[in-house]
Amino acid sequence: MSLTIRPAEMSDRFQMVHLGRQYHGVAGFGFPFNAVWAEDCAKSYIAAPDRCAFVAVPGPFARGMILGMAARHEFFGQVIAAETLWWVDPAARNAGAGVRLLEAFEAWAREFGAAACAVAVQRVGQAQILERRGYMRTETHLLKVF
Repeated sequence: MSLTIRPAEMSDRFQMVHLGRQYHGVAGFGFPFNAVWAEDCAKSYIAAPDRCAFVAVPGPFARGMILGMAARHEFFGQVIAAETLWWVDPAARNAGAGVRLLEAFEAWAREFGAAACAVAVQRVGQAQILERRGYMRTETHLLKVF
């Protein structure tokens, strides 16, 4: 089955919510998933010029996505593109979707004029893949749920 990476469309938003729910369940955030908020978020990333949404479509519906935004860093002044959510359905992995989604995000960031891309990973192996692609570790993010 061929895999297409393309900008998300409004018709993808429900599948994006589904993928976001999968990610939320695996990430273990400790707070409930909000599908209404997630749909609004998806619509925002599809429509806003300083945000992007790409989907991996190996068949009739999206099986992976990457959402990102670009903004001037508050302190340093450079435009930085930051990944907001990057997820591929486990059943659709090992077909290159994750890397191809990242490449689409990087291309968008360059076109936007970003000086750098920032992405987050959950596992060491993922970080090593990114380091081979030219990423460097800059800090570790932690989350405390109240």
